[in-house]
Amino acid sequence: MGELLGIASGMFYGLSSVLFRIGMRHRKNDNGLFMGVFMNILLLGPLMFLFERKPANWKGVVLFLLAGLFAPWLARASMLRAVRLIGPVRSNAFMLGAPLVTVAISSTFLGEEVGLLEAVGGCLVLGGLAVAGRSGRSTTAVGLEIEGTAAVGSELPDDAGSMMARSEDWPRGRFFAGLAAFLMGMGLVVRKMGLDEYSDPVAGAFLASLAALVMILTETTLKGRLGQLRNENFSPIPWWFVGAGFAAAAAILTQFTAMLYLPIWMVSVLLSTHGLWTYFWSHLLLHEDEEMQVRVLAAILVSTIGIVVLAWPA
Repeated sequence: MGELLGIASGMFYGLSSVLFRIGMRHRKNDNGLFMGVFMNILLLGPLMFLFERKPANWKGVVLFLLAGLFAPWLARASMLRAVRLIGPVRSNAFMLGAPLVTVAISSTFLGEEVGLLEAVGGCLVLGGLAVAGRSGRSTTAVGLEIEGTAAVGSELPDDAGSMMARSEDWPRGRFFAGLAAFLMGMGLVVRKMGLDEYSDPVAGAFLASLAALVMILTETTLKGRLGQLRNENFSPIPWWFVGAGFAAAAAILTQFTAMLYLPIWMVSVLLSTHGLWTYFWSHLLLHEDEEMQVRVLAAILVSTIGIVVLAWPA
């Protein structure tokens, strides 16, 4: 059950990335971050009241809010900076380090142990993803972290999808990409700590999104762009971003639920499949004129074997 939820979360993250990419075609100055998080709140909010909730644990609530600051806000802002400096394909390759960060932190603070067979499965999944990340053209990869754009109103450069990077940009690009992987791994661990205190995935997903929305609005207000934010998102309504927000909400909810069944490091590995899902959705929805490469097919096969190995001990 947990393995399926983890893969489903990667699938929804991939779908949201592609929908964000489509929405940006005619919105050069709007990255969709606000509308995506706003839709998360609109979808997850009603779920908070449709079903009977467990009594709130305030320690768990604080941890959920803190996790929302790590992953949807700081990690994604760092990733956008890296994308601008060294391109999305190279930046996404660094995100494969997020499960390694998760393993190190979870084993230290949560006491999670990684068995030999599980370690082999995790390495197979990450190896397959690394091969896939070196395969596609950058036009496909542009959508991988598009949900993670930082400040409202910030523009993507015209060459954001370029594979070329200036040599002087490499040190800073690697720094921000590595920082994003670290923050993402930290966010996943804090979410798991919150679930250990307050085992309500709906509440966790809602509170994390709420924390991100508050920070986006605070940042926008301090920069004097609140009117611009309103105009960009409600006149007219960016429907592609609306769809992306709903897909992201499903991704967050399935991710939190998967953590109830699996160790956090394993969930992190399964979430890393979002790159392959992005490749799939981009072909289906963006109609990219590239062929399915043998290397990508091999990567999918290796990652699938790794996922089976991961599930085998359970």
